Amino acid sequence: MGIGARLGNLIGTGVTAEMPALDAKMVRATNILALAGAATIGVWAVLAAATGEYVNAAENALAAVFFASTLAFSRAGRPIAAATVVMATLQLQLVWAVYLFGHDSGAPMFYAFSIFGPYLVFPAVARARAHGFAALAALLWIGSAVFQDHLPQRMVMMDVQTQQVVNVVFVTVGLLFCAAAYAWVIDAGVEALARERARADALLLNVLPPSIADRLKAAPDEPIADRFDEVTVLFADLVGFTPLSATLPARDMVELLNDLFSAFDAICDEHGAEKIKTIGDGYMAICGAPNPRADHALVMARVAIAMQEVMRTRPAAQRLELRIGLNTGGAVGAIVGRSRFHWDLWGDPVNIAARMESTGEPGRIQITEATWRQIHDTIPCTPRGPIDVKGKGSMETWFIDA
Repeated sequence: MGIGARLGNLIGTGVTAEMPALDAKMVRATNILALAGAATIGVWAVLAAATGEYVNAAENALAAVFFASTLAFSRAGRPIAAATVVMATLQLQLVWAVYLFGHDSGAPMFYAFSIFGPYLVFPAVARARAHGFAALAALLWIGSAVFQDHLPQRMVMMDVQTQQVVNVVFVTVGLLFCAAAYAWVIDAGVEALARERARADALLLNVLPPSIADRLKAAPDEPIADRFDEVTVLFADLVGFTPLSATLPARDMVELLNDLFSAFDAICDEHGAEKIKTIGDGYMAICGAPNPRADHALVMARVAIAMQEVMRTRPAAQRLELRIGLNTGGAVGAIVGRSRFHWDLWGDPVNIAARMESTGEPGRIQITEATWRQIHDTIPCTPRGPIDVKGKGSMETWFIDA
């Protein structure tokens, strides 16, 4: 494994596949600061030891160990503890550097790292801790300026002017790095937000028609209720499913329903119909709402025919039959409630469509006169004659020849 790969593994310490992108980048930022701090302070420890400054060398070596220990906290899945170690070590090391090299060396400029750094490494749940570290760094920086006369240079490794230039270069490069890292973290937040929004939109489209979902997102507090002059409603029921389900394991029962209803969903999508809901082993769909179209009755008739074809060709459905009812008329579509809501349809035509299903025959599609008038020139139908419909009395009905 090359040096680059090893370094990448160290930077990624503690990052897991299921970790949110923003949290993962903050862990990586913590590890980068820890590795950079350990390397930089380690070099200063060697230089101090080479010049006989053994106390300073020991302090720098200890700080390097503390910086490196951050990776152990990251690996243990404790990102807040890791960030705390990095920031606390940085604060203490800067206090020591200002004490040794004095105010005029430019060492206090490094407090800029301690003001900026906490917001790179602490997640939102530890924002108060980030504010605390940043405020402490600001106070120490101000204090070093106020009491600069009491901060003489206690250790000389180079002349003051050279040291100032070196510190300015280091601080400038470091701040540019922090700015890039901050942008990196912010980008991760934007990406994560975009992914969450896309996921939420996908979930919304799974329970609402696209046009209704768009209206809900645009004005979430506005009621959604529309009257449609004419729609065609379909109700379907799996005949024999209840006794069959008593003999099937739960998993097999769910797989059977999922197979059939997924096929019905695909048929609705293909023809431009809108699935409304499933109720147990029942299925409801419409055409003509929420997007009106003139051929709604023909569309729903073709959907019903295709659904019966599925029942004939699916091996899993061979022990079942599908009873379907269709009706055409005006209805109201709306979203009611705010918890587990969905877009539903109400009106007399909906109730009659349900009656067409319940009074129909297994394996057949029963329709009302209102639907028959719109499709009989295109799709062959056979009169069934009058039947008694609850709440409506006698009604003429037909079966679609399918």
